[in-house]
Amino acid sequence: MLVLNEQHREECWQRFLAAARDGRRQYYGKAQALVEKVRQEHGEQAARIARKELNAYIRSDKKL
Repeated sequence: MLVLNEQHREECWQRFLAAARDGRRQYYGKAQALVEKVRQEHGEQAARIARKELNAYIRSDKKL
């Protein structure tokens, strides 16, 4: 089970939001790097989930 401290969780969230913001501007480098890092650390299934969630944020109207 993965346990994150609050600082690490916040850093991950900020990277996720930055990737989503760039994705909305059609710059996908940060998103691709984030998904690849998840793949390396947690496997293919986790990478698919990360990609799905990231794409949902990019397409949503949620304020980033």
